[in-house]
Amino acid sequence: MSNFQKRQQNIQRLSEQDLEFSSTYESSWHYRYKENREIYIGGIAPELNEGDIIVVFSQYGEVIDIHMPWDSEGDRHKGFCLLTYKNPKSCVLAVDNLNGIVLNEKMLIVDHSEGEVQKHIDEKYGKYNGRRPPM
Repeated sequence: MSNFQKRQQNIQRLSEQDLEFSSTYESSWHYRYKENREIYIGGIAPELNEGDIIVVFSQYGEVIDIHMPWDSEGDRHKGFCLLTYKNPKSCVLAVDNLNGIVLNEKMLIVDHSEGEVQKHIDEKYGKYNGRRPPM
């Protein structure tokens, strides 16, 4: 089992435990991210773009930003992105409902993001700050 699959299953297990024990929001594993409006989305199929992801994820709230790192040539993305919602509770809905779904034959991992993810992207993909270069 890959680390990707383990992470997806751990998120699923935490969400199922919340349901099983009828956890309140304050006792949920999501509560530690209560101020965070950003989620990590991994496992994105190569043929999908920012607009496709926004269409899927906007069903859980207003999307105000998406950061999808592209390779240095700008012709393909790295298979993950950071998406920012207007409301932090939209993150909880997206993580609970979209983690583990299959989109274009690839399973997505959807998790709360922490500042270290953005720092890693900036360090690793510095030339274009992980974004598609200007056309």
